[in-house]
Amino acid sequence: MTEKERINDPVDSFDGGYHLFAKEQHKKRVRKTPDRINYAIRQFEH
Repeated sequence: MTEKERINDPVDSFDGGYHLFAKEQHKKRVRKTPDRINYAIRQFEH
């Protein structure tokens, strides 16, 4: 099963579509990384 087939019909994939959820959660965490770094730096400055 190709990635395109899994995206089009996630229920038939090996994990029932969980990989799509996990991929989206990963994107959200990675997007927050610069904000987390800046926050940590500010904590040490005060």
